[in-house]
Amino acid sequence: SAPVEDFDALSLGATYRPGSWLWTGRVETRRSSTVDQWRLQTSAQMKPGQDTSLLTRLNFLDQQVTDGSLQREAGWLLDLAYRPWESRWMGLNRFELKGYERLGLDSNERAWRVVNNFNANYRFNDRWQTALLFGLKYLSEDIDGINYSGTTGLYGFETRYDWRENWDVGLHANTLHSFNLDQRRYSTGVSVGHSFMDNAWLSVGYNVGGFVDDDLGMDQSTSKGPYLKVRCKLYE
Repeated sequence: SAPVEDFDALSLGATYRPGSWLWTGRVETRRSSTVDQWRLQTSAQMKPGQDTSLLTRLNFLDQQVTDGSLQREAGWLLDLAYRPWESRWMGLNRFELKGYERLGLDSNERAWRVVNNFNANYRFNDRWQTALLFGLKYLSEDIDGINYSGTTGLYGFETRYDWRENWDVGLHANTLHSFNLDQRRYSTGVSVGHSFMDNAWLSVGYNVGGFVDDDLGMDQSTSKGPYLKVRCKLYE
Protein backbone atom coordinates (compact mmCIF):
# COMPACT_ATOMS: atom_id res chain seq x y z
CA SER A 1 0.00 0.00 0.00
CA ALA A 2 1.07 3.60 -0.61
CA PRO A 3 2.56 5.44 2.39
CA VAL A 4 0.35 7.89 4.23
CA GLU A 5 1.55 11.49 3.99
CA ASP A 6 0.54 14.36 6.27
CA PHE A 7 -0.35 17.64 4.59
CA ASP A 8 -1.91 21.04 5.24
CA ALA A 9 -4.58 22.35 2.86
CA LEU A 10 -6.48 25.64 2.61
CA SER A 11 -9.24 26.65 0.22
CA LEU A 12 -10.93 30.05 -0.14
CA GLY A 13 -13.82 30.78 -2.51
CA ALA A 14 -16.15 33.65 -3.30
CA THR A 15 -19.20 34.28 -5.51
CA TYR A 16 -20.55 37.62 -6.69
CA ARG A 17 -23.81 38.07 -8.63
CA PRO A 18 -24.75 41.65 -9.58
CA GLY A 19 -27.81 41.46 -11.79
CA SER A 20 -27.59 39.24 -14.85
CA TRP A 21 -23.99 38.07 -14.55
CA LEU A 22 -22.16 35.78 -12.14
CA TRP A 23 -18.52 35.72 -10.98
CA THR A 24 -16.86 32.93 -8.98
CA GLY A 25 -13.31 32.55 -7.72
CA ARG A 26 -11.35 30.01 -5.72
CA VAL A 27 -7.78 29.75 -4.39
CA GLU A 28 -6.42 26.46 -3.03
CA THR A 29 -3.07 25.55 -1.48
CA ARG A 30 -1.70 22.20 -0.34
CA ARG A 31 1.64 21.69 1.42
CA SER A 32 3.30 18.44 2.45
CA SER A 33 6.78 17.04 3.00
CA THR A 34 7.10 16.15 -0.70
CA VAL A 35 4.90 18.57 -2.69
CA ASP A 36 3.91 22.24 -2.43
CA GLN A 37 0.96 23.13 -4.64
CA TRP A 38 -1.40 26.03 -5.18
CA ARG A 39 -4.25 26.54 -7.64
CA LEU A 40 -6.33 29.49 -8.85
CA GLN A 41 -9.70 29.17 -10.61
CA THR A 42 -12.01 32.01 -11.61
CA SER A 43 -14.94 32.31 -14.01
CA ALA A 44 -17.62 34.75 -15.14
CA GLN A 45 -21.00 34.13 -16.81
CA MET A 46 -23.13 36.75 -18.53
CA LYS A 47 -25.84 37.30 -21.17
CA PRO A 48 -24.76 39.96 -23.70
CA GLY A 49 -28.13 39.62 -25.48
CA GLN A 50 -31.48 37.91 -25.15
CA ASP A 51 -30.39 34.98 -27.34
CA THR A 52 -26.70 34.77 -26.38
CA SER A 53 -24.78 33.71 -23.30
CA LEU A 54 -21.06 33.97 -22.53
CA LEU A 55 -18.77 32.05 -20.18
CA THR A 56 -15.09 32.75 -19.56
CA ARG A 57 -12.85 30.78 -17.21
CA LEU A 58 -9.22 31.06 -16.11
CA ASN A 59 -7.19 28.51 -14.14
CA PHE A 60 -3.58 28.24 -12.98
CA LEU A 61 -1.66 25.46 -11.19
CA ASP A 62 1.83 25.61 -9.66
CA GLN A 63 3.36 22.46 -8.16
CA GLN A 64 6.88 22.08 -6.75
CA VAL A 65 8.35 18.76 -5.61
CA THR A 66 11.17 18.40 -3.09
CA ASP A 67 13.30 16.54 -5.67
CA GLY A 68 13.60 19.80 -7.60
CA SER A 69 10.98 19.21 -10.32
CA LEU A 70 8.43 21.87 -11.17
CA GLN A 71 5.07 21.76 -12.94
CA ARG A 72 2.94 24.70 -14.06
CA GLU A 73 -0.33 24.64 -15.98
CA ALA A 74 -2.50 27.50 -17.20
CA GLY A 75 -5.65 27.72 -19.28
CA TRP A 76 -8.22 30.20 -20.55
CA LEU A 77 -11.64 29.25 -21.93
CA LEU A 78 -14.26 31.32 -23.72
CA ASP A 79 -17.72 29.85 -24.49
CA LEU A 80 -20.29 31.65 -26.62
CA ALA A 81 -23.78 30.15 -27.08
CA TYR A 82 -26.49 31.39 -29.48
CA ARG A 83 -29.99 30.03 -28.84
CA PRO A 84 -32.72 32.15 -30.49
CA TRP A 85 -36.28 31.03 -29.72
CA GLU A 86 -37.60 31.82 -33.20
CA SER A 87 -34.84 30.16 -35.23
CA ARG A 88 -34.29 26.50 -36.08
CA TRP A 89 -30.54 27.07 -35.65
CA MET A 90 -28.50 26.99 -32.45
CA GLY A 91 -24.75 27.46 -32.14
CA LEU A 92 -21.98 26.98 -29.59
CA ASN A 93 -18.36 28.07 -29.98
CA ARG A 94 -15.63 27.15 -27.50
CA PHE A 95 -12.17 28.73 -27.63
CA GLU A 96 -9.38 27.44 -25.38
CA LEU A 97 -5.78 28.45 -24.79
CA LYS A 98 -3.75 25.93 -22.77
CA GLY A 99 -0.12 25.73 -21.68
CA TYR A 100 2.06 23.70 -19.35
CA GLU A 101 5.66 23.52 -18.20
CA ARG A 102 7.37 20.52 -16.60
CA LEU A 103 10.96 20.95 -15.45
CA GLY A 104 12.73 17.95 -13.93
CA LEU A 105 16.14 16.46 -13.29
CA ASP A 106 16.01 14.20 -16.37
CA SER A 107 13.89 16.11 -18.91
CA ASN A 108 12.21 19.44 -19.57
CA GLU A 109 8.87 19.91 -21.38
CA ARG A 110 7.01 23.03 -22.44
CA ALA A 111 3.88 23.10 -24.57
CA TRP A 112 0.99 25.34 -25.52
CA ARG A 113 -2.05 24.84 -27.72
CA VAL A 114 -4.92 26.81 -29.21
CA VAL A 115 -8.20 24.93 -29.67
CA ASN A 116 -11.49 26.04 -31.19
CA ASN A 117 -14.65 23.91 -31.41
CA PHE A 118 -17.79 25.09 -33.20
CA ASN A 119 -21.07 23.18 -33.08
CA ALA A 120 -24.19 24.17 -35.05
CA ASN A 121 -27.53 22.44 -34.51
CA TYR A 122 -30.47 22.57 -36.95
CA ARG A 123 -33.97 21.40 -36.01
CA PHE A 124 -36.02 20.26 -39.00
CA ASN A 125 -39.09 19.65 -36.82
CA ASP A 126 -39.97 18.51 -33.30
CA ARG A 127 -38.67 14.98 -33.99
CA TRP A 128 -35.61 15.40 -36.22
CA GLN A 129 -32.44 17.45 -35.73
CA THR A 130 -28.89 17.48 -37.11
CA ALA A 131 -25.65 18.86 -35.66
CA LEU A 132 -22.50 19.95 -37.52
CA LEU A 133 -19.09 20.04 -35.85
CA PHE A 134 -15.93 21.90 -36.88
CA GLY A 135 -12.79 21.84 -34.72
CA LEU A 136 -9.26 23.17 -35.15
CA LYS A 137 -6.16 22.82 -32.97
CA TYR A 138 -2.60 24.12 -33.14
CA LEU A 139 -0.02 22.51 -30.83
CA SER A 140 3.58 23.53 -30.14
CA GLU A 141 5.70 21.39 -27.81
CA ASP A 142 9.37 21.59 -26.75
CA ILE A 143 10.96 18.45 -25.30
CA ASP A 144 14.58 18.86 -24.19
CA GLY A 145 15.13 21.65 -26.69
CA ILE A 146 13.47 19.94 -29.68
CA ASN A 147 10.29 21.55 -31.02
CA TYR A 148 7.29 19.63 -32.34
CA SER A 149 4.30 21.45 -33.79
CA GLY A 150 1.27 20.72 -35.92
CA THR A 151 -2.31 21.58 -36.84
CA THR A 152 -5.26 19.20 -36.57
CA GLY A 153 -8.82 19.58 -37.80
CA LEU A 154 -12.02 17.73 -36.91
CA TYR A 155 -15.17 17.64 -39.07
CA GLY A 156 -18.30 15.74 -38.22
CA PHE A 157 -22.07 15.53 -38.11
CA GLU A 158 -24.77 13.76 -36.11
CA THR A 159 -28.43 13.37 -36.97
CA ARG A 160 -31.06 12.13 -34.50
CA TYR A 161 -34.70 11.17 -34.94
CA ASP A 162 -37.31 10.64 -32.21
CA TRP A 163 -38.98 7.49 -33.50
CA ARG A 164 -41.29 7.23 -30.51
CA GLU A 165 -41.90 8.97 -27.18
CA ASN A 166 -38.74 9.05 -25.03
CA TRP A 167 -36.74 7.10 -27.65
CA ASP A 168 -34.45 8.26 -30.45
CA VAL A 169 -31.99 6.78 -32.94
CA GLY A 170 -28.88 8.51 -34.27
CA LEU A 171 -26.20 8.31 -36.93
CA HIS A 172 -22.87 10.13 -36.71
CA ALA A 173 -19.56 10.39 -38.60
CA ASN A 174 -16.33 12.27 -37.82
CA THR A 175 -12.99 12.83 -39.55
CA LEU A 176 -9.74 13.76 -37.77
CA HIS A 177 -7.28 15.41 -40.16
CA SER A 178 -3.57 15.98 -39.41
CA PHE A 179 -2.53 18.75 -41.81
CA ASN A 180 1.24 18.35 -41.36
CA LEU A 181 1.23 14.62 -42.13
CA ASP A 182 -1.83 14.79 -44.41
CA GLN A 183 -3.34 11.84 -42.54
CA ARG A 184 -7.02 11.19 -41.80
CA ARG A 185 -8.77 8.95 -39.31
CA TYR A 186 -12.49 8.20 -39.34
CA SER A 187 -15.18 7.32 -36.81
CA THR A 188 -18.69 6.28 -37.89
CA GLY A 189 -21.41 4.86 -35.71
CA VAL A 190 -25.03 4.49 -34.66
CA SER A 191 -26.74 4.93 -31.31
CA VAL A 192 -30.06 4.49 -29.54
CA GLY A 193 -31.17 6.86 -26.79
CA HIS A 194 -33.83 6.74 -24.08
CA SER A 195 -35.10 9.41 -21.69
CA PHE A 196 -35.37 7.53 -18.39
CA MET A 197 -36.38 10.64 -16.37
CA ASP A 198 -37.15 14.32 -16.93
CA ASN A 199 -34.23 16.17 -18.57
CA ALA A 200 -31.95 13.10 -18.58
CA TRP A 201 -31.01 10.98 -21.59
CA LEU A 202 -29.08 7.70 -21.84
CA SER A 203 -27.49 6.68 -25.17
CA VAL A 204 -25.87 3.37 -26.16
CA GLY A 205 -23.87 3.28 -29.37
CA TYR A 206 -21.19 1.56 -31.42
CA ASN A 207 -18.46 3.07 -33.61
CA VAL A 208 -16.87 1.37 -36.61
CA GLY A 209 -13.34 2.72 -36.62
CA GLY A 210 -12.37 5.48 -34.29
CA PHE A 211 -9.83 7.85 -32.76
CA VAL A 212 -9.26 9.80 -29.55
CA ASP A 213 -8.44 13.49 -29.22
CA ASP A 214 -8.70 15.12 -25.81
CA ASP A 215 -9.13 18.63 -27.22
CA LEU A 216 -11.34 18.36 -30.30
CA GLY A 217 -14.94 17.22 -30.44
CA MET A 218 -16.15 18.45 -27.03
CA ASP A 219 -18.60 15.74 -25.87
CA GLN A 220 -18.44 13.57 -29.01
CA SER A 221 -17.86 9.80 -28.67
CA THR A 222 -15.28 8.94 -31.34
CA SER A 223 -13.35 5.94 -29.96
CA LYS A 224 -13.76 2.56 -31.65
CA GLY A 225 -16.27 0.06 -30.25
CA PRO A 226 -19.26 0.35 -27.90
CA TYR A 227 -19.88 3.38 -25.70
CA LEU A 228 -22.35 4.72 -23.16
CA LYS A 229 -23.26 8.41 -22.79
CA VAL A 230 -25.54 10.22 -20.34
CA ARG A 231 -26.87 13.72 -21.08
CA CYS A 232 -28.56 15.94 -18.49
CA LYS A 233 -30.18 19.36 -18.65
CA LEU A 234 -29.64 21.41 -15.52
CA TYR A 235 -31.56 24.43 -14.32
CA GLU A 236 -30.56 27.09 -11.84
